[in-house]
Amino acid sequence: MSFPSLLRLGLAIGALAGQSYASPFAPIHTRDDLSDTPLPIVVWHGLGDQFNSDGMKSIQALAEDIHPGTFVHIIAIDEDPSQDQMATFRGNVSDQVSKVCEELAKHPILSTAPAIDAIGISQGGQFLRGYVERCNWPQVRSLVTFGSQHNGIIDFRSCGATDWLCKGAMALMRFGTWSKLVQSSLVPAQYYRNPATEADYKKYLENSNFLADINNERELKNEKYKANLSKLTNFVMWMFEDDDLVIPKESSWFEEVNGTEVIPLRARELYHEDWLGLRELDRNGGLRFRSAPGKHLENLYELLNETVTNYCGPWKRTFESDMEDSWDSYSTDCNYVKSPPPPPCHASSTCSISSSNQYTSELKLRRMLKDNGCDPARQDNYRLQGVQLIENVREYLQLPVRTFDTACTYFHKFRLNFRDVEYNYQDAALASLFVACKVEDTIKKSKEILAAAYNVKNPDKSVTPDDKMFENPGKIIICLERLILETIGFDFRTRYPQKLLVKVVRDIFGKEDGKPFFETAYAMCIDIYKTFVPIKRTTFSMVMAVVELTALMTEQHVDRVRAYAKTKRQYHWGSVMETMLDILDLYVQHGKSTKVGAQFDQNKIIDIKIRLNNDLDKAFEPRYLYYCSRCEAEDPQPSTPASATSPATSTSWPGDASAKRTVKGPEGTLRFVFEPEAALREKEITEGFFKEDFEEYEVEVEEPVPPPPREGITEEGVDITESSHAHGHFLFEIPIQIAMVA
Repeated sequence: MSFPSLLRLGLAIGALAGQSYASPFAPIHTRDDLSDTPLPIVVWHGLGDQFNSDGMKSIQALAEDIHPGTFVHIIAIDEDPSQDQMATFRGNVSDQVSKVCEELAKHPILSTAPAIDAIGISQGGQFLRGYVERCNWPQVRSLVTFGSQHNGIIDFRSCGATDWLCKGAMALMRFGTWSKLVQSSLVPAQYYRNPATEADYKKYLENSNFLADINNERELKNEKYKANLSKLTNFVMWMFEDDDLVIPKESSWFEEVNGTEVIPLRARELYHEDWLGLRELDRNGGLRFRSAPGKHLENLYELLNETVTNYCGPWKRTFESDMEDSWDSYSTDCNYVKSPPPPPCHASSTCSISSSNQYTSELKLRRMLKDNGCDPARQDNYRLQGVQLIENVREYLQLPVRTFDTACTYFHKFRLNFRDVEYNYQDAALASLFVACKVEDTIKKSKEILAAAYNVKNPDKSVTPDDKMFENPGKIIICLERLILETIGFDFRTRYPQKLLVKVVRDIFGKEDGKPFFETAYAMCIDIYKTFVPIKRTTFSMVMAVVELTALMTEQHVDRVRAYAKTKRQYHWGSVMETMLDILDLYVQHGKSTKVGAQFDQNKIIDIKIRLNNDLDKAFEPRYLYYCSRCEAEDPQPSTPASATSPATSTSWPGDASAKRTVKGPEGTLRFVFEPEAALREKEITEGFFKEDFEEYEVEVEEPVPPPPREGITEEGVDITESSHAHGHFLFEIPIQIAMVA
């Protein structure tokens, strides 16, 4: 095996890291809760770096600037810098962790400190986690990792096009990964993990020298790992949104990636069974997910500035809680939203009214996305996969299309009210289908829906709904049902464009001539639910957009469709144009994930989109209805998406409250009403009964006042004066305010 090629690979990564945290940002000084000595900081550098590099020295200087007196220890596997750099490629990671455990336990400063803070750069992050799990002495308070591969890597993308030595070494790692030689001497191979098939995952469990052990994935669990990791006060995991160096980037958050499917940590068995104590840590508010724009370790110095400020410092300092992020959305006892007993709802109490909203504008969607702070690319992926899951389960259970329409509408509204980290999108999709089945009177039990989803994914391993594996997931679905009902405001009205589509196609083409046209239009009517159009437009606007776009894409009957549209009073050209462009955006960006987009040439779809945009320009109409370009320009943090295929977050209930949602729930009584005008009239009527009026009265009160002291008093206090008795009264006028409550 040729290690020099791997060295060149690591030097490229090390150079990238060195450029990232060498930029001179001014330190952000913190306000310490107690003027105490700051805890020492231990740093484990990444692949291709060394302990005395400029990047490591800049971290030491930064810590001293932010928390004066901070001792920073850079882990060195070897005293020789070149050998320390080589140790990031070659060596046994378990032996390296053991060596670090011994050195830190003997260190005169670290071993006598009440605790330490630890920062791991790239692969140094999972190595420090191994230190915490296996020894943790001195004990770590805050563990912060940057772009670390907690769930392993599938590939490295850093070999040049003509660097055949590097490619050969990578091939050796892939195809000889599980040999004893590679697992005991090649560092990246020891956190390689690609469970594409059951056989691959079995090889990983049997042969992995490091990652399978510290992730506690083997059948025999090490309870010490769970106990040590759950003792952390903070476990901060930074993921770089455009990381194309380490594959997959979601590994930084313990997320499982299987093809195009991304399973969040809180949806994994590792979290549910609490193999590592992450669930307990999450409940205590110590598990913190952070994301940063840019590629691997880009702008690292700026992130380190924030990290040292917020998670390092004095021993007795306090930390801001992340309880909103740590909301345990997978609790099976339905207690993850705790609301206080509601007080009586009148003007003098804390009471709020929520009214359902059937339609939401594009500007509102974008603003909600910005407030919710979600990643547009990830939310697009979750939305498409969630709707596809609903469609697959619907077809498996042979449910009517109206149930699909209702389920997708509920799914979109729920996802817009809750952030991705608060739930698993698959649970949300199945729970939405569960509620839709009740609303549309096509009732299915939660376990039936879960079993159908499992059988769709595993057709060769069919199971029945009474299988014990669906016990806990069934409880999760029932818990999410209540949140979905609150999200939609108990307003079960939805729209079914397919029913109207049949009538419109028959009116235009007749019963027989419209059949070929209807097949494409009907498929497009299913695709439309992979966008946010169903919560933006009326049924007629959706149907006319589908019919006209089908005519444009098939190049048939365009004039007949437009002539029919002119005869309809409810036809609105701007609404139809916006809907058609939203559908075209879906086909351009995610054509392979749709029924119709995969049937037509992409160039043709783009040409149609250009023509429609030109029509809008000629008519001086905006791309989106009721769109305020001035508001968007004045917004200090404009939303990133450019179309309704990747819009905003939080929908109609209750406004922008989703970004502020906490585990305590809404304060006071929350009432759901269908008519806002009726609620306002009721409020005006009831306010009169709880209005407090005050009147001021002036009352004369006679109050006795003791007489002034007189002469003739002896030292013994005996009055020796004759006729010494005196009595006096004084009259005062005292204004008194009496509250008269009506």
